[in-house]
Amino acid sequence: MSNTVRFGLSKLAIAVKGVPAGSTWAATTAYALNDYVTANGNLYKATTAGTSGSTAPTWPASGTVTDGTVTWAYVSAYTGYGVPIMIPGANTLDISAEGKSTTEYRDNGPYFSSFPNGGYSGTLQVARMPEEAMVAVYGWYVDSGGKLIEVADAKAKNVALLYEVEGDEDGERYAFYNTAMGRPTSKESTTSDSISLVDQSIDITMSQTKIGGINVIKSSCSAGSADYDAWYDAVQLPKEAAA
Repeated sequence: MSNTVRFGLSKLAIAVKGVPAGSTWAATTAYALNDYVTANGNLYKATTAGTSGSTAPTWPASGTVTDGTVTWAYVSAYTGYGVPIMIPGANTLDISAEGKSTTEYRDNGPYFSSFPNGGYSGTLQVARMPEEAMVAVYGWYVDSGGKLIEVADAKAKNVALLYEVEGDEDGERYAFYNTAMGRPTSKESTTSDSISLVDQSIDITMSQTKIGGINVIKSSCSAGSADYDAWYDAVQLPKEAAA
């Protein structure tokens, strides 16, 4: 069964699994607004640009701290993912539930049916994957001449796929925690009488991953929920197992 997310699809982002979130804090270093650093196992975001002090501040577990002329805001403990990378130009996300159902028959009729959860698979269409995402996910690199180099034997990394579906007012936000992404494909053509964007298509699979001792696939969050505003600062993990 396919579920196409088209109307209202926005704020698409990926966060690479198993990489550091932000850079390691450094003394007397210039930081721009919205830069991220890690310190004491936590992630912090610069809410005021400036230059860090000669010694590290006392890093808080909530709120903000002044560091030289920089103000840092606590985001979260390290989640096991890098800082989300925004993917502009989201078009469609077409996903289907995976898992082959089976039915056992007894007494000349259906007796028991099983519907295993095999995750999801589908296709993502975007205007263009940014270089930063290509480098982070596929292991490619940008050389000194400014060329993006595709490395044939590089091993791609799985990501958390984040996005929003806008409703009447505030959008519902989603996270698939373990997403594998194929290489982008596109169909280019010569100039014609009309102008249209040529999207890149990316095959994706979303499978389970263990977080906090439970196997999870995805989460969703409504506006006004505790984790909503921080959705794109750091991947929001399940906070406890089901009761």
